[in-house]
Amino acid sequence: MKKNYLSQCITSATASMISATLMASPVFAQSSDNNASSVEEVIVTINRREQSLQNFAGTAQAFSQDDLAKAGVGADFQSLQAVVPGLQISFNEGFQEIYIRGIGTQANGPSSDQPTAVHYNGAYIPKTRGLGPVMFDLERIEVNQGPQGTLRGRNATAGSINILPKLPELDNLGGKFTLGVGNYDSQEIEAALNIPLNDTVATRFAYFAREHDDYYSNAGLGEGPDNVQGTGSEDEEALRWSLLWETELFSGNFVYDHMTMGGSGFPGQFGGQLFSTGQTIDDLDDPWNQFFQTQGRVDNVIDSFVLTLNFDFGLVGAELIGSYREFEGLTVNPRRPFQYGFATDQIQNVDDIINVGRWANDNYNTNWISDINETSTVELRFFSNDDESALYWTAGIFISDESADEFRWDTSDRATGLTNLGGPDLTNADAESFSVYADATYELTDTFRVKGGVRYTDEEKTFDWWEAQVNIGNLADITDLDGDGNISEVYNDLDSSFLRLSTPGFDLVRAGDQTLSDPRAAGLNANDFVNSFVSRFGGRDTWGDILAAHAAAGTPLDVASGVISTTFTSPSGSGIFNGVYEDDYINWRLGFEWDSDRAGLVYGTVSTGTRAGGVNTPVFNAAGEPLAQTFDPEELTAFELGSKNTFDFNNMSMTLNLAAFYYQYDDQVFQVGVAGDGGFDPNATNVAANLQQVSVNVGKSEIIGLTIDGSLDMPAGFNLGWNILLNEAEIKEGTTLDGRQTTQTIDINGVPTQVGAPNIDVSGNPLINASDVTAVINFGQDINVGWGSVDWTLTASYRSSFHATPFANRGYNNLGEEIPLEQMITCCGSASADAFGDGRFFNDEVDATLIWNASAGTNFGDNGQYRLEAYVQNLTEEGYAQKQIINHFVNIAFINTPRTAGIRFKTEF
Repeated sequence: MKKNYLSQCITSATASMISATLMASPVFAQSSDNNASSVEEVIVTINRREQSLQNFAGTAQAFSQDDLAKAGVGADFQSLQAVVPGLQISFNEGFQEIYIRGIGTQANGPSSDQPTAVHYNGAYIPKTRGLGPVMFDLERIEVNQGPQGTLRGRNATAGSINILPKLPELDNLGGKFTLGVGNYDSQEIEAALNIPLNDTVATRFAYFAREHDDYYSNAGLGEGPDNVQGTGSEDEEALRWSLLWETELFSGNFVYDHMTMGGSGFPGQFGGQLFSTGQTIDDLDDPWNQFFQTQGRVDNVIDSFVLTLNFDFGLVGAELIGSYREFEGLTVNPRRPFQYGFATDQIQNVDDIINVGRWANDNYNTNWISDINETSTVELRFFSNDDESALYWTAGIFISDESADEFRWDTSDRATGLTNLGGPDLTNADAESFSVYADATYELTDTFRVKGGVRYTDEEKTFDWWEAQVNIGNLADITDLDGDGNISEVYNDLDSSFLRLSTPGFDLVRAGDQTLSDPRAAGLNANDFVNSFVSRFGGRDTWGDILAAHAAAGTPLDVASGVISTTFTSPSGSGIFNGVYEDDYINWRLGFEWDSDRAGLVYGTVSTGTRAGGVNTPVFNAAGEPLAQTFDPEELTAFELGSKNTFDFNNMSMTLNLAAFYYQYDDQVFQVGVAGDGGFDPNATNVAANLQQVSVNVGKSEIIGLTIDGSLDMPAGFNLGWNILLNEAEIKEGTTLDGRQTTQTIDINGVPTQVGAPNIDVSGNPLINASDVTAVINFGQDINVGWGSVDWTLTASYRSSFHATPFANRGYNNLGEEIPLEQMITCCGSASADAFGDGRFFNDEVDATLIWNASAGTNFGDNGQYRLEAYVQNLTEEGYAQKQIINHFVNIAFINTPRTAGIRFKTEF
């Protein structure tokens, strides 16, 4: 009923508001040319040409750097979601996931692409993990909703984000300087210098640095040997150099960025136990007070080169954009007490959870992710250059080449006492894309235009991968070198039965320096195997000492001794899985634009977008054959009808824009289970369900929505802005693996049968991360005073509740039958006597949230060249889960940042 009612509301509101716009009365009439100038004109390049945002036939927002500062966004890319309804940007252990209007993906492997196309200075960036601290010295940011398959190309099913830095200016010798401080010992500095070298060449230097202490405090401070402080700190630094060369018939710019990112990371927290008590994050006094046992770590370096050349050939222009981007990253997750993250006395059995065995406070094992990504792109396009012509067209080719090396090592205990080293997991992936496109708009009359475009894309991806589990035998066999029962030769005064790895000082051999080869070829000597991944043991590691001691004693740990065994997930003869994906597809768009005297711009568009397919991390059947090696592209068809209007409302300037849209989302990728015979069976259940899942195109969804945005400039300098999204996103067809299930032995017709996780039909459930209502309202004032001006802005960002999984808080048993969520069995016991609570452990509903941001500032000086401003983000300190990872082991919640506040001094010269 709720969903049907929302659909009716959207449909009714769409018809009513567009009709009202078409029938506008004189008191609410279209602005004349003289009055229209009172509405600030925002120029964008979303359609690959400069035009006013109010003349762009689509849904988009554009923000200058000052706009972002006043809205409380600042230099934080993730905070962009606070000003764009329907946009969600969340971190997943170093990976950024972007959703627009419910379109996104949680897959972040080397062979998976995001459905939001992110660009920097017009150059495509395939992996947002490599974006870095680029949001400084900006011209603007453009956010476009809806598929951009013909113009912004690859993977733009959800939309596009284009980050445009300030370029050099030929007529301005000057610069700017910003210094800011805030809570959490926050410090930031930004500086820029623009230097004209002659009449045709100018250069610009820009610098940015920001750091702050941990956002998350450690509730277990002092319990471990290293007195871990917490996590969430950041230390970013960026240097940008740009060069402009401009003549009458030619212009070119070159932008180089060097960026570093450090800090302790933004980890998710075990939330299952909290949820199993019936509480949510909103019930906590301080959701940022959490338990950590080891320190997290981020160490990223990014280099970016973008070259843009423009040529004027008279009636035809040409643009060449070439880019190269290299990202080298390391993320080390802080270790948390298993199943216990948020500090609250409402959870039972806390001591049992935190103190699992005698190694609990001296266990450093965690997940390490090292990756290197290199991307080069070339785009050459030609376009019409005659402003008097009725036809505007653009056509071109786009080529991208991406290579990625990723090394993941989960050094966490798979068995108490480090008898299983977990990973390592090594991947080499390459992706090549080629496309050719054309798009045109033709004026049939002075007020009516038609448009259309087409793009052909050819994709090829390769994926080379292996993973090994290192299993260590009996601990006594390992530690007692001479068989006399005395193990002090190795351990001295350490715990006699503890193997320790990745203590402070530990580092691994980074991705890119690894060799993807079968370690079994050399017989798997443990020294050689482990040392091939360890560049430096930690100061208190014992594992390296054990290896060396056994080697010196003539009892090396290897397969032949029976002490170490390995299980390779990849069982092929070489031990390496090689996957290849190849496909091509066509995207297109058709539409019209009508300049109405009463209704402003009225437009309609039908467009398509595609997210490329890829290669699955393999799952093998009993015969050792890989299953579902690839998945196909996802397809999105979007219908949008909208109107953009500028009014004179009682002598006040007002804009009011409406857009109704309908999405048909086909071949949607879900994580599903595979049947024992190797095929996909929607009714199959799977033993060891956490391993037996692959990406398969089995989903189909529909999204219907309405956006209402506008602004009103009022007397006394007051201004009001609003952007509201009503959005119903529903899975129409879809089957996905219920990874929450624990393998159980149940009685089926009198026969004890081991049953794993079922595939569940989730048709009718909402899409994940899609709220029915999101809205951004800002209210402020600009006042002229004796020394200059004063301004203030209050921004409210609201989103209704949403779900983090397609199960929408529904419970199922191992046979796929729906049961109350509370009755589901968690990972480590029965539902009635489980240390980790009942099935509410799997709660995936995120409550409605309202975030307030505020800023105030004053401009002063002879020319208003000085500015002092203050800001508060998340004024009421609202905490909520931006993302959750839920399976039968964990419910990990990634929450937003706490309240931050500060002041900035700015000057321009």
